[in-house]
Amino acid sequence: PSPGPCDEAAAAELTEALDEEIARLAPPQQDAVVLCCLSGRSVAEAAVELGCAAGTVEPRLARARERLRAALARRGFSTPPARPGGGDAWGACP
Repeated sequence: PSPGPCDEAAAAELTEALDEEIARLAPPQQDAVVLCCLSGRSVAEAAVELGCAAGTVEPRLARARERLRAALARRGFSTPPARPGGGDAWGACP
């Protein structure tokens, strides 16, 4: 079944909240989320782009995911949040 107006409104609200919370992350965590979760790069690819070891990117990504989960939970979203189009918001994250 196709999503109804309520589903679309909830997805838009989640997207806006997620964008706001990503913007509040520390820059190293923000970079990890944007590269790995939003741009689909692997941890190894993100590490090359950021000029650091994969072992540095992994904990940044883990901390960012935990902070985002907590922030979205405070805003009333279940965790992990549903993504528009299916799956959860961390599905693209390594």
